[in-house]
Amino acid sequence: MYQGELEKTTQITSELPYFDITVYPIQYGKSKGQYFMDKANNSIYKGIGSIKYLNTQVGNELYTLSQQTNHKSFINLLYDIEDTSVNSRQLEILIRLDYFSQFGNDKKLLVLYKYFSNLNSRKQLNKESNRDIISLIEKVGVTETFIADNSSQTKKLYKDINFKEILLKIETNIPNLSFGIKERLDAQLDYLTYINKQYDVDNRLWYVIDIADYKNPYVKLHNIRTGDEKSLKLFKYDIDKNVRRPVPKDIIMVDKAVWQRKNKKVNGEWVKSKDKQLVLKKYNIIG
Repeated sequence: MYQGELEKTTQITSELPYFDITVYPIQYGKSKGQYFMDKANNSIYKGIGSIKYLNTQVGNELYTLSQQTNHKSFINLLYDIEDTSVNSRQLEILIRLDYFSQFGNDKKLLVLYKYFSNLNSRKQLNKESNRDIISLIEKVGVTETFIADNSSQTKKLYKDINFKEILLKIETNIPNLSFGIKERLDAQLDYLTYINKQYDVDNRLWYVIDIADYKNPYVKLHNIRTGDEKSLKLFKYDIDKNVRRPVPKDIIMVDKAVWQRKNKKVNGEWVKSKDKQLVLKKYNIIG
């Protein structure tokens, strides 16, 4: 339908409310390589192909996989993803963007994927030299007895280990944790180049999308609660009154912003124009 560069995303989202159509973020089982129309629910799901480091082929392969098998666990899905072209960086990006949210929260799934990457290719564990790996497995509540019960063993080795059973046990044991709001916003900005989710926080909290490299810059802010975006003027004398100059990916609390008339040069002199701009006067940097 559309191939999702940011400009086309903006075009889509601005036109669709007229048709009572909702655009949803990427989701396993719904998204394809390109934007996909779910006619039954009058909605559109963003395509995988527009995400940094991803491509249309990956999106289509994952969609096909979702239609072929109803995976009951993330570990079972990871085993099947091994047969696609998806690489580790792409998979981690999709996890960070909540693509696999039906299997758990982003932090849990990323931890689980690291266990999978560490254990999946192994056939055995040395009881002495691999003690660090055994301890890592025990850390998430999987006992060495469970390892022994799912392997054959010698005096020094656990052999022919059924790592799939161990990983399924790990998946059950890992708490369903999420990354913090800032980490989630950073991932969206890094890989989508825009923010696509809102969070239940104080509406004075804004996320810095960009700031011009000038003495008196404009700063582009995204409201974390509402999703609104504004470009505010920031003068050096106001920066000097605050903690420091904001940088991209900062979260700031806006305490004061006022409308002021712009200055313009007329016959070599600066005068106040009729045009106004929103000026950021007072802020705190939260993180």
